[in-house]
Amino acid sequence: MWTKQWFWVVCGTALAVLAMVTLLPAAHQPMPAVDAASKTVRLAFPTEPPTLDPAQVTSAIEFTLLGHLMEGLLRYGAGNDVEPGVAESWTVNGTEVIFNLRHEARWADGAPVTAHDFVAAWRRALHPDTAAPYAYMLYPIKNGERVNTGDLQADDLGAVAVDDHTLKLILDRPVAHFETLLAFPTWLPVNADFLESAGDQFGGNANAVLSNGPFVLDDWVHGASLRMRRNPEYWEAERVSLEVVDYPYMTSDVRTAANLFADGAIAMAPVDAETLDLALERGWDVRRFSNGALFFLTFNHRPGRPTSNRNLRVAIRSMVDTEEFVQTIIKLPGTVPGASIFPRWLPGAAGGLFRDEYPIAPAVASHEVARERLEAGREELGGLPSLTLLINDSPTARRQAEYLQESARLIGLDVTIDAQVYKARLEKLAQGDFDLALAGWAPDYASPATFIDLVRATPNNHGRYANAEVERLTSAAALLADDPAQEMAAYDAIQHIVRDDVALLPLYEGVSTYVTNPRLTGVVRRSVGFDIDLRFGLVVDGEG
Repeated sequence: MWTKQWFWVVCGTALAVLAMVTLLPAAHQPMPAVDAASKTVRLAFPTEPPTLDPAQVTSAIEFTLLGHLMEGLLRYGAGNDVEPGVAESWTVNGTEVIFNLRHEARWADGAPVTAHDFVAAWRRALHPDTAAPYAYMLYPIKNGERVNTGDLQADDLGAVAVDDHTLKLILDRPVAHFETLLAFPTWLPVNADFLESAGDQFGGNANAVLSNGPFVLDDWVHGASLRMRRNPEYWEAERVSLEVVDYPYMTSDVRTAANLFADGAIAMAPVDAETLDLALERGWDVRRFSNGALFFLTFNHRPGRPTSNRNLRVAIRSMVDTEEFVQTIIKLPGTVPGASIFPRWLPGAAGGLFRDEYPIAPAVASHEVARERLEAGREELGGLPSLTLLINDSPTARRQAEYLQESARLIGLDVTIDAQVYKARLEKLAQGDFDLALAGWAPDYASPATFIDLVRATPNNHGRYANAEVERLTSAAALLADDPAQEMAAYDAIQHIVRDDVALLPLYEGVSTYVTNPRLTGVVRRSVGFDIDLRFGLVVDGEG
């Protein structure tokens, strides 16, 4: 859920906040991280969300907020499975799906959430002028792609509001994992009247976001803080215990967050290799879970870029020892070195794991091979300029970049690090203004298909890698929903193409380690869907 290209370890930094935290005078104490009396929890948000418009969001930070503010037809439960949301029931008859919407589902202003709100949202997201990055997530709807390309009108979309509480979808064909797609933000509803009143500001300010989920956005000070309050109009409001979820700080610097946690100012904080020892020494409640993400090195495959040369890409792959990278740079227990575009946790066809059923040999690091391929690339390109490595401006990302920079120097390749704040980095990725980039991808659903978005014709393929066989196999897999073995065989072929062509370089599979205040319970962490999930969190009495 990057692009859901965000985790604590790869975002921008906020050293000014660190200075503020470490230099706070004794007389000015922060508000408590958890307050049972007011049912308030305080946290640090990693960075400024670029937008909260469901048609425009691309990153996990936006998904996390929308997961608390909005609800679609289906939603993720406590695990990685979807459950009823606004739709209390649905029936599938071939390519026709009928959803029965809850009569008690309401927007925060009291208006009912209707089938019309969903149809309007999908038509808007698919309209060519909207330029929704994830519009292709709606392509399973009949005529979805042709509406998006402008070949057909919005009225031709196979989505019909039969009445206020009955929604009919007609699909192009049966779709594997279709129910999990419905929990994705692009499928969220939009209140048409509110959208018109908000105008160009829609999704950009607290008063330009209308919720139908468990919380409303009470305050948004850009670049500084966010605050959510319980939504009394939410259809399941009685299950929501927290009255306030406050983000008084914005920082993705892990040490800053550790200082805030130590001061009792926030209830949760990420842990990296540098702060793990501190957490253990202080006896903090350290927890860990597989976040499902793949972290990798992106190559710019656009014509004219040096990294469009395969020999150069093979040289870079051969210079990186992912085992050493994990042990010396990441240094978090449970982190798995990268070997495939498909992480180890993904399910396969026979009830086990995909990578157990379809193993792939990891690339072997060899400086000798790297130098040979580098020289071959130099000859083909007529010389090699310094390569630009785009990263987020955070200490952790910089350490990773410096390791890669030194590895490149050892084989005779010059790499310049370009550190940018989060939003600027996203813009440079979209514009192709890089040679190499550190990136991460969190899954949108539990299938290898979600990771193929990185190497096929989607806006999330920032390197613009193009391979006709990958496109063919992807289309073939989509038609094999009733034949899991053949579907997975197609994914296996794709993972070997990606490895052999060095479409991207998997570095490691993500594990999130964090500390939490023992008085905050009921928080859900998961590999798919949004994370961190505070919808049904509780603040209990006691010390901590």
